[in-house]
Amino acid sequence: MKRIELEGMPAAWRGWLPAAAARWQGRCLGLVQLDQVVAELSNAMVERGYVTSRVYLPEQNLRQGRLRLAVVPGRIHQIRLKDGPGDRGLASAFPQGAGDILNVRALEQGLEQLGRVPTQQATMEIVPGQQPGESDVAVSRSRARQLTGQLSLDDSGQPATGRLQSNASLLLGGATGFNDLLSLSWSQDAEHIAHPLSQAHTVSWLLPWGDWTAFASYSAFAYRQTVQAINQSFSSSGHSRNTQLSLARLLHRDQSSKTELKASLTRKASRSFIEDAEIAQQRRDLTIAGLELSHRRYLGEAVLDASLGYQRGIGGWGAQNEAQTAAAGFTARHELFQSRLALQLPLRLGSQTWRWSSELRGQYSVDPLLPSEQFSIGSRYTVRGFNSNSLSGRGGLYWRNELSAPLPAPAGAQLEGYLGLDAGRVSHPAYADDTSRSLSGWAAGLRAQLAGKLSAELSHERAMRQPQGWNRPAITHFNLTLLWQ
Repeated sequence: MKRIELEGMPAAWRGWLPAAAARWQGRCLGLVQLDQVVAELSNAMVERGYVTSRVYLPEQNLRQGRLRLAVVPGRIHQIRLKDGPGDRGLASAFPQGAGDILNVRALEQGLEQLGRVPTQQATMEIVPGQQPGESDVAVSRSRARQLTGQLSLDDSGQPATGRLQSNASLLLGGATGFNDLLSLSWSQDAEHIAHPLSQAHTVSWLLPWGDWTAFASYSAFAYRQTVQAINQSFSSSGHSRNTQLSLARLLHRDQSSKTELKASLTRKASRSFIEDAEIAQQRRDLTIAGLELSHRRYLGEAVLDASLGYQRGIGGWGAQNEAQTAAAGFTARHELFQSRLALQLPLRLGSQTWRWSSELRGQYSVDPLLPSEQFSIGSRYTVRGFNSNSLSGRGGLYWRNELSAPLPAPAGAQLEGYLGLDAGRVSHPAYADDTSRSLSGWAAGLRAQLAGKLSAELSHERAMRQPQGWNRPAITHFNLTLLWQ
């Protein structure tokens, strides 16, 4: 066969479908081989998500060595609810619509966007449309209440600003008729209710739209404490305000992976006071532009996440000029790179399924960074075993590992035990006299959940490696959370 022609092939497929047929050129083809050609081209389309597109062998004369194959792209007639027509929430979730060539990967993206609302679940069926080659996408969507919330109490604070922290949050899903999510949260020192030593609140809004996801957030934190000097005490206070805007775009999706690119713009502002008088030298106004490339891959039952990010301090949006921060030994026009690699892996030991989770995070910069941008280790979120001491620097990395397994529990309850082992190191420490740059620690804990409404966690942590002179106390953490949904 000297030539294979693909009639009706969309222009966008020219980069890959002809290559699947090319290997059959120059060969003698019988009926069996002709069926194999059609099957291979059909499989190539299915692998790329075009599950309703077809390849046919029309009646023809093959004596001249020319094979004609008819490519019939399967198109979408409509995306609708299974029990009625579609709505704007449905239309905005899917990157495809009526008349587009049906791609199941794009439909999976739409289902994922519908799932951004925590109480909304969706499944789909592809059913024949009104015309040959057309299909309807029938979506089954179930919704619970739009408003959900939670209350929690934990000991995540610092002794100077209240170790016990109370938290409340509300989530409002789909309020605009789209699949948006509005989040409101408030936390404060729970040990001094009338006059809390610290308070924080966050407002965020997420809007998914096909292959795009927009996000905006505003957070504020304020604290006050009494500092004891040699002959007197004085009050110290401060606050910070962070605003972030981001836009993410799905770049690629197949049956086992997806890749996204996110651009962000962040403004950070902080103020410090002594006896209500501002310390002008500690005023910080920083604007940061960022790019992040993230990738998720399913490896059998394992899930691998990887990301690489770049940040640069820029002018505008109220940012300080370089001279103001240079006087304090920092730069507001920094550049830094961040990376993350995480793995979730189920392990079957006998009749039990254990879970191993591992996360590696790193940062690199050659610039003298402001404290808010430095890489820090030594907390329940980085290297466990440390509560009030930490190390920070321009760059570094930490590696967290956790092995968990289900434990026997009463009916209606779930109980899980876990062991954790963490280690980290910083480069270019924030203080010149920091000769030790590494930390390591371990943790053991229990997580419990009752009827899906109440959850609790209790953990015990100890440091393993730390700078000389640091205390090494046993640390116990707890968290109680009540869900309303």
